[in-house]
Amino acid sequence: MASSTGSTSNILGPNGTSNYMSGLASGLDTEDMVEKLLSGTQAKIDKQNAKKQQIEWKQDIYRDLITKINGFTDKYFSYFGAGGTNLLSSSFYNVMTATSTNSAVKVSSATSKAPSNMVINSITQLATASRGESSSTVTGSIKGAISLDNFSENKTYSFDMSLDGVRKTIKFQGADNEQDLIKNINSSMKRVYGETVSFDETSMELKFQTSGSTPTSSADLSHSVIFYNTVDKSDDTVEKEGVLDSLGFTQGTSNKLSYNANLEDLPFATRLQGKDFTFTINGTEIKASSSDTLGDVINRINNSEAEVKVSYSSVKDKFIIESANTGSGINIEMEQSEGNLLTALFGIEGANCVGGTTKGIQFTKGSEAAGTVDTAALQGYLDNAKDKGQTFSFYLTGPDGKENKYSLSIPKQDVGNQDELIRIINQQLTQQFGTIEHATDMDSSGAPVKVPVLQLAIDSTTGKATFTGVQLNDDDKAVNSGATKGYQVSFAADNEDSSLAGILGFTKYDGNTQLSRLGITGKIAIEKPGVSARREIDLTGKTIDQLMGELSYGTERVASFDPVTGKISIEGGLDQAKITAVNADGKNAMNALFGTDALFQSQTIGSGFTFDGGQNAILEVNGTTIERNSNAFELDGITMELTASTAAGDPPISLTTSKDTDKIVEGLKSFVDDYNALIEELNDQISAEASYQKYTPLTDAQKKEMSEREIENWEKKAKEGLLRNDSNISKFLQEMRSVMYKTVDSAGLALYDIGIEASSNYKDNGKLVLDENKLKGALTTKLDEIQKMFTDKDEGLAVQLQQALKEAANPSSGSPGSLVRYAGTKDVMVTSNTLYYEMKSVKETLSRLNTKYETERTRYWKQFTAMEKAISNMNSQSSWLTQQFS
Repeated sequence: MASSTGSTSNILGPNGTSNYMSGLASGLDTEDMVEKLLSGTQAKIDKQNAKKQQIEWKQDIYRDLITKINGFTDKYFSYFGAGGTNLLSSSFYNVMTATSTNSAVKVSSATSKAPSNMVINSITQLATASRGESSSTVTGSIKGAISLDNFSENKTYSFDMSLDGVRKTIKFQGADNEQDLIKNINSSMKRVYGETVSFDETSMELKFQTSGSTPTSSADLSHSVIFYNTVDKSDDTVEKEGVLDSLGFTQGTSNKLSYNANLEDLPFATRLQGKDFTFTINGTEIKASSSDTLGDVINRINNSEAEVKVSYSSVKDKFIIESANTGSGINIEMEQSEGNLLTALFGIEGANCVGGTTKGIQFTKGSEAAGTVDTAALQGYLDNAKDKGQTFSFYLTGPDGKENKYSLSIPKQDVGNQDELIRIINQQLTQQFGTIEHATDMDSSGAPVKVPVLQLAIDSTTGKATFTGVQLNDDDKAVNSGATKGYQVSFAADNEDSSLAGILGFTKYDGNTQLSRLGITGKIAIEKPGVSARREIDLTGKTIDQLMGELSYGTERVASFDPVTGKISIEGGLDQAKITAVNADGKNAMNALFGTDALFQSQTIGSGFTFDGGQNAILEVNGTTIERNSNAFELDGITMELTASTAAGDPPISLTTSKDTDKIVEGLKSFVDDYNALIEELNDQISAEASYQKYTPLTDAQKKEMSEREIENWEKKAKEGLLRNDSNISKFLQEMRSVMYKTVDSAGLALYDIGIEASSNYKDNGKLVLDENKLKGALTTKLDEIQKMFTDKDEGLAVQLQQALKEAANPSSGSPGSLVRYAGTKDVMVTSNTLYYEMKSVKETLSRLNTKYETERTRYWKQFTAMEKAISNMNSQSSWLTQQFS
């Protein structure tokens, strides 16, 4: 009992309150007395909680049995079952086995209609797919171009080289002439790779050789070579930076193709023309760009509806294309309309080249828009932005030549005016592309001024918009003039009328547009071997149409400009023509017009494309020649696959089929075992000793006094017998036994006629016993009757047993089984089963009892508190009187 010098208790009373007296004045254990007074009501609560727990346990047991019964049903009486155990299916009784006397024919299955014997006299040929491959290797030879000024005979240099997967560092001494430099490189390569690989001392071409042979071109043999910049930085005495570039190579230069490399970086023997490629295979159009990887393109083809498979053989250095289907008459038709990717892959001739950089509306490196800002249209644009926002899209080509699309968001707000719009755009441009240090301009602290990479301005005098793409020097610093690198902005042709690009005055150019407006200057040259000599074309001052005229021979019009798409196309009459740059500006012009610095029209490699049409499989069966377009097919109920052809004089191949009664025996044995296991568990439940009557569910107070092991053992006993003599289960067992003992008149058989009968031991409670020998004998002589005994739609044992199982455990809210109606499942009849209503009634009783308990508890505490206060008052008065008389 708690002690205190005050008149109120610090012990909580009912409902968590603390304003009750707890025997301080009387000396009584109030809490204990209240609990004893409430013990009658608490006993009733405990009884209802125990009943609630028993219902929950009973429901769990029922639902577990329902799951097991339905599992048994699914396995033996459902087409959803696995393992071929459906006793209702005719295929269970018609399992066939098939064998072949020769591995050239692989038999996978046979149906009941299959003949007992089939003879394949010969297999003349197998079915094959249509197949094509490039006739020659598709990569060019590895050939360097030495920049001798970058080497000194007094220094050591290095690069890394991988030969057939083995990577080594090649260290070599510089020299004052190319021949000695190549000798030094070869000497180093010989030290690490032997005589396998070397550079030709005259052409700087990489060659291979085997022991005793003459070195051959790197394009001819199966060696794989990749060049890398040296990674190891530990030796400062060796020059590593820029060595590959000075030898005419780049990081990753190889004589093989990599699936992970971009098309534009691959060493194709046929140089790719342009940046965009469009071609069709079997009528399916496929598009690619130079920035796609080789793996991307191959996957795009193989996953398309072209019904082909393309692969690259690094051993052959060739591309292979095969039809997805076998058989004669299946062709592979390929045609390209843009670019020359198929020429590079397969040697297909007639490639077209389409320039891939012009956009229809364009400006270059800071030039202004052709027209002035349309102020009325701009106001409408700003009004729309206020209501729903806008998007401003453009293309940016950086110093690396890569073109990417970008979008700026004009926010849903009152932009206000032109100047505010430009501020919002420039803010996003700076966030998107950042700033670059200026090469010469410094701030007050002496630090380089930061210049935005890209900005937009509108000249207040001319009314023309200008994008300023930052100009860079070789150190990637911003400069005001003399740029060697820069940025270029362009817009898609359809932006002109509907977007901000057109409103700002960036208009679509046409054939009369000066090339200088596109930033295209310099000289290029064109020649057609065997037709005319090399002819130079000065682009300065020329229009697009004038250039198209000069890219023609005689009356042939082979170059054209499409003002809608903004693309320049070269096709047809310039067979084998070459268009190349004359100077540095001309090289930039070639890349701007055609996406490449040199154009070789209608290239071919080797002798072109080799194609073999597919063929049908031809075989003779029982003396009759037949053809099939696949090596896997079904014939008279036998599913087979041809794996090899036969030679003249080979013996015939016999295919033999027969009923596989062993599988039927295995299926029925499994059925008997599972049936016995099911009825054993059901009988255990209804015949279990009613231990639950002695071991009632534990209260929380009782559990506190017991260990976990004691609680577990107690609850095990508390669950025993909850389903003793359960009428639902007893009825279900009786119905199953009744079915299993019937004779099926239409078949003239009962289970005991085929070796399956009830156990003679009464303790087995109706378990089945199977005589395997008798069953095998019956299956040999009466298979059709056995099938009818199980599957007859009116009397069949499997049909009737399935019905009994459904009547007991069918998990359907429309027609639930008796066990489901009683206990429900987790998904069906959750709140509309017998046990649910019993549980609901118990919970309602518990609610009333708990309310009564709290009411009584409160009353008792109030009574004791009043008594304590009275005693406390009497004690105070007594103390006062004592003090008065003392």
